Amino acid sequence: MQITLNRSYLLLLATLLLTSPLILAPAAHAHEGHAGDKKTFLATKLALKELMPSGSKIVRRKQRPNDMQIDWAKKELGVGLDDKVVTYYLARDRASEKELAAATVGEFAYHHGKVGLALGVDLDGKITRAAVLSLHGKYVPELARSLKGGWLPSLKGLTVKGLAARAEKAGSDDRAAQIILKALAGMGASLVALAQQG
Repeated sequence: MQITLNRSYLLLLATLLLTSPLILAPAAHAHEGHAGDKKTFLATKLALKELMPSGSKIVRRKQRPNDMQIDWAKKELGVGLDDKVVTYYLARDRASEKELAAATVGEFAYHHGKVGLALGVDLDGKITRAAVLSLHGKYVPELARSLKGGWLPSLKGLTVKGLAARAEKAGSDDRAAQIILKALAGMGASLVALAQQG
């Protein structure tokens, strides 16, 4: 009898352990899939290659902005940064090792899906190129007229501060632009703060 109880108990326990994620987790993914399949406009490697000066040496860095860099970005660029680790890439001249540009890629929440973004800046903090790498299919029409093969040509030459101002100007009437521009402004502020203030 003791053996039967233990087997029954173990069977019940195993059943609970195997099904508990299914019982407890549905709310976490309630809206997943509403956005449709993800559409990729540009591969990350290709975007990074295009964001950096040709022939340059690319160095990958991971760094957390310090309090001074966070304060500087808020004061000088009008962009609030958090203290999360940022992965970014520096382009250096192969002969002199002088830094030429910086770039980063990231993925951000966008309605019921995610948007993949890439941004490059020069040493003066001006945007060299910006791109939407990927976006869930349902939201592609919202951005179709702004994208040229994934690239956002209208942002080239803007300062990060100008990009942040454009995000604020977009306002609630163009929510798609506001979300993406704010994310890009945050990426640019991180790059400039880490590259120039580091």
